[in-house]
Amino acid sequence: MTTNQLIRPIPSTADLTDLIDPTEGYDFYREIHKGIRLSMFELVLDIGRLDVTDAIAVDRALADHQALFDMLDLHHAHEDTWIQPLIVEHAPGLGRLIEAQHDDVHEGMAHLSTLADRLADTAGARRSVAAHRLYLDLSEFTSVYLAHQLVEETAVMPALRAAVPTDELIALDQSIRSSIPPDAMAHLLGFVLRAMNLDERAELGIGMSMAPPEVFAGFRSVAAKSLTADEWTQVTNRLGIA
Repeated sequence: MTTNQLIRPIPSTADLTDLIDPTEGYDFYREIHKGIRLSMFELVLDIGRLDVTDAIAVDRALADHQALFDMLDLHHAHEDTWIQPLIVEHAPGLGRLIEAQHDDVHEGMAHLSTLADRLADTAGARRSVAAHRLYLDLSEFTSVYLAHQLVEETAVMPALRAAVPTDELIALDQSIRSSIPPDAMAHLLGFVLRAMNLDERAELGIGMSMAPPEVFAGFRSVAAKSLTADEWTQVTNRLGIA
């Protein structure tokens, strides 16, 4: 597996202005992409420092690997179902690129799943070799997946903002979120909240406070477990709750 085989090139940017301006405005990729980045970064680090003689640590790392891929599968299913039709309608060239990149990502995920199975099934001295191979290829996958995210954040999102009213984009985002089962949403929130800054956490909390009481209670429970005590206090102070 090589970088060029794994994912198609991203559009080039002409200058620094092109890197800054496209990020202004509503962005339904922002929070989930932060959560994915955090999960990927942590997993790469964990696999890299894995003690392969510790069976519990190996099982935990493999479980985290599978959890990341479950999150990616769910995220891509949402994109393919809800967002890709809009991209194809309003930016067909980008639509073809995203479709090709998703195909490449799924191929890369299948390859990494094979390596994870190999690590699980390998014993003795060869287990270190299997872990290092997974670490290297997961690192490569992460680097090219970041490039894919940038296409969506700096090319796709501006194209959709230019073609679709903001209130329709917000409604689409809400439809996606409401389609996620509660258990899956709690899992996603755990990653996303830790990757957010304070303003984003407070904004999410304000939105959740307008939901039914049981939904907001679930958000508070996940947030309190996912964030440090100081981070959660900062959020509650912004929201004006105890």
